[in-house]
Amino acid sequence: MTTINTIEDFLRIVREDEELRLAVRRELLTEELLTLPQRVSTLTDNVNALTRSIDEYKTATNQRLTGVEGRLDNVDGRLDGIDGRLDGIEGRLDRQHGMLRRQHDDLARFRGNYAIDAARQSDMAIARLFAHRHGLRQINLRALSDNERRMMLVENQTELASLDLRAPLGDTFLRPDLIAEVTDLVYADQPRYYIAAEASFTAHDRDIERATDHAKIIRCATGLNAYAVIAAVRLDPHIDSDLVLEDAEEYLNANNENTALWCPLPETDLEPPDPC
Repeated sequence: MTTINTIEDFLRIVREDEELRLAVRRELLTEELLTLPQRVSTLTDNVNALTRSIDEYKTATNQRLTGVEGRLDNVDGRLDGIDGRLDGIEGRLDRQHGMLRRQHDDLARFRGNYAIDAARQSDMAIARLFAHRHGLRQINLRALSDNERRMMLVENQTELASLDLRAPLGDTFLRPDLIAEVTDLVYADQPRYYIAAEASFTAHDRDIERATDHAKIIRCATGLNAYAVIAAVRLDPHIDSDLVLEDAEEYLNANNENTALWCPLPETDLEPPDPC
């Protein structure tokens, strides 16, 4: 029988006797502590496995990102190509817009010139609208010359300065579409009245202002009646409808110096002649 006198004796026996050592260990340690080495080993294995998985995932991700970067580079290249094509399209659109603008301006001038020509061809018809008011059956019409209009301005500066004109005196009076005196066909030595006509394909407020301003100048300079007329195919939808009348009698009875008479021009009259 082994005698145990000191702690050293006990430890020596424990070291030499494996069963005793295991029994003492079970007695002193909990089950959790006993299994801790195995759990740590298992955890270490799991961590190592997770590390390997992360490394594999990083490698795969880097490979995919490399592929994505390559595709993005291709997309950038295609976008650059698209930008180049869009620049070309924009340039062509700018050229087409410029061409359309020139065509629009040319057409506007064409229509304006034809409107003026049509109004001048209709000057007698326009003048006859007011003949009965002056007891005239047969009339004669004569357009005032540039010099005659200029002399009206020069000889009546003081009186004209007091007029309520929309444009500076003379700015448009020297460049009218039509200003004419009307006389009796037989007694043609004295004017009986005047017409101040402005022609446009589409009449705007500025046409009313020009015609009425010109009529005010003539009335002030001559002391005779002057009738403001706009000759146009149509009226602008935004024109001041209170200042343009379509009926000659209504216009004459209104006796409003800021009102003009609209004489419609047939649109067919503004078409260019057929080629020979």
